[in-house]
Amino acid sequence: MSVKMNMIDIKKEKGRMPSISIIIAAYNEERRIMGTLQKIISIFDKKKEKYKWYEIILVDDGSTDKT
Repeated sequence: MSVKMNMIDIKKEKGRMPSISIIIAAYNEERRIMGTLQKIISIFDKKKEKYKWYEIILVDDGSTDKT
């Protein structure tokens, strides 16, 4: 599995825990996953007052595409 960290702008402050964790299970979602992640990031960026720190955990379990 190849991980491209530049795909998502991860914003974390040293020693700070996220206020919310979003866990996404993905299987063969190569065509849709970036759009989905961009929408989620956009939603949480608009709600910065409520969710200052968040994390997105993407779980890929054996996709046969480039998910």
